[in-house]
Amino acid sequence: KPDLSHIRMWGARCFARVPTELQVKLGPHSHPVYFMGYPDGTKGYRLRDRDSGVETCFWLGLH
Repeated sequence: KPDLSHIRMWGARCFARVPTELQVKLGPHSHPVYFMGYPDGTKGYRLRDRDSGVETCFWLGLH
C-alpha cells in the first residue's frame, strides 16, 4: 500500500507561518487558516484565511 500519511483532510484547521520579515518580536509567528487542498502542478498548499475568507497558495521550494 502507498504511504498516505502526508495527505491532510480538507477543511482542517492549521496554522500558516508568518514570514520572518513581517514578524514582530513579541507578536504572533503564525496565523490560523483552513487547509483547502493542494495546488495543481506545484508542490505546496492552498489555505483559506479564517477571518477574511481570502484563499492563498503557499509553495514549497528549495532555497
